[in-house]
Amino acid sequence: MAVSPYRLPTGRTLKEEIAASRRAIMTKTPTKTDEQVSFLRRSNAIQCSVCYRSFSDVEKALKPKSLPACGHTFCTFCIEKLNRKPCPTCRKVNDIDAEKVPINYALMNLIGEMQTERGPPPEIKDDPFVPCFENAKHESKMYCTDCQQAYCQRCFADAHSAKFMKDHKNIPVEKRPFTIPDCPNCPNGRVADAAIYYCPQLGCSENRITCIKCRNIHHRNHKVQMILPQLEKNYSKVEELLEKVQEKDKKVLKFNEYLGQLLDDADDQQSDHIAKIRNHFDNLKHNAITKYEKFMKKEEKKIENAMNQCCRSVAQIKGAKGRIVECLKRKRDLHDIDKFFKEVEGLKGVDTLGDFFPLNEYELTPDMSVEPKRPVKRPRLEDPSKDPVVAPQVKPVKEEVDSDGTYVDSDNDSDEDSSDDSSDDEAPPVRGDSDDDSSEYDPSDDSDDEDVIVLD
Repeated sequence: MAVSPYRLPTGRTLKEEIAASRRAIMTKTPTKTDEQVSFLRRSNAIQCSVCYRSFSDVEKALKPKSLPACGHTFCTFCIEKLNRKPCPTCRKVNDIDAEKVPINYALMNLIGEMQTERGPPPEIKDDPFVPCFENAKHESKMYCTDCQQAYCQRCFADAHSAKFMKDHKNIPVEKRPFTIPDCPNCPNGRVADAAIYYCPQLGCSENRITCIKCRNIHHRNHKVQMILPQLEKNYSKVEELLEKVQEKDKKVLKFNEYLGQLLDDADDQQSDHIAKIRNHFDNLKHNAITKYEKFMKKEEKKIENAMNQCCRSVAQIKGAKGRIVECLKRKRDLHDIDKFFKEVEGLKGVDTLGDFFPLNEYELTPDMSVEPKRPVKRPRLEDPSKDPVVAPQVKPVKEEVDSDGTYVDSDNDSDEDSSDDSSDDEAPPVRGDSDDDSSEYDPSDDSDDEDVIVLD
C-alpha cells in the first residue's frame, strides 16, 4: 500500500515548502535597515579578517575584494599579498591573479553609506586640545549635553546609534560649560568637592578657590564670590591675550619673509655691483671683487642670523599660543592665568631685530678701497612694502600673513634718550674717511663692531 507524503501545517510537503521559501527569497528586494547598519558597526563584517583594518570605499588598498572560489572578502592589500595562495578562511585555492579578483561592490556601497551617515573621519592627534570621550586621540567637535562628554562627529554617531540615545542633544565643543576645579583645601581621605567659590580679597594667603565646606575654615571673614563669573571673566582675558600673541606671530612671520626676500634678491644686486666694479676699474677688478664678495658673505651672514632668530621667536610664540589655545579649548586652569601673561610679557616682537637695507641702497666705492657704507637712517614705515625705496624689492606677502604687519625700527628707542641726540645728528665715522687717502679697507680686519641682534 502506498504511503502518502507528510504534509506541514501549511498543507505543503517539505519539498514544496523549501521550494516556496527559495522563490520568496529570490524575489524579495533587500533593503538596508537601521538594525543591519548597527549590526555591521558592531561586527567584524566591515573589517578585513587578515589585517583587521576597516574596509574603505575611497582608499584603494582597503577596498573589499571577494575570492571567486569561495566568496570570502579581504582588502585589496591582503589579496595582493595572497596572490594565488589558498584562502586564509577556508583554504580553498583561487587560481586567479590578484588584480583580476573582483571588488565586492555590494559591501563597498554599504560602507560608503555608513561613512556618509557617520560623518567625516576624525582628526587624529597625539595630544588633542579636547580629547574625544571614545578615543583620546580624536579631536572633539561637539559636546553631548545629556552625556556631558565631548565627542568627535563620528564617535558621537557611533555612541548614540542606540534608540534610547538618539534624542541626545549636542552643541559645539567651544560652547560647552566651564570645568569647575576641585577644591584644593579638602582634607586627604575625603573626596574633593567642586570649588564653587573664588576669593578676590587682597592679601589672602590661602588658596583663592574653595568649596562650600572649606569656605568657613579658610575664608571665614573674606568676601568670596561665585567662581563661575570669575572663570567667564578670565576666559575673555585669555581670548584677548591670544589675539595679541597671534598678532605678534604675524609680525614676526612678515619680517622673516622680508628678510628672506632680501636674501633672495642679494644675488641679482650683487651682480649689478660687480658689473660697476668691472666697468670702472678693470685693472683692479680681481682685488675689488674679492673684497666685495667677502663683504657680501658677512652681510648675508647677518641676515641669516636675523632669520634664525626670527625662527626661534616664532617657536616661542607658537609654544605660548599653543598653551593659551589649549587652556581656552579645555577651559581648565582658568583660575590661574598669571602664568600666561608672564609668558607673553617675556616675548619680544621685531622691535630689536635691527636695521636691514637692500644692497642697492649702500654707498659703494667701485674700487672697494673702503667698505660699502650703510644708508642714512630714515623713519621706518609700518609696512616695508609701502616704502618707496624698498617696495620694488619686496614681493607680495602670503595670504596668511596680515597685511597690517609692522616693520619696527630697533633704533627708535634710542631717539627717546636725550643723551643720544648728538649721535643722531651726525653719522658714525666710517673706516677710510680720514684725510689719509692711503688707508684702504681691508675685509680681513673684523675688529669693527658688528650689529648685535638680541631676541629675548
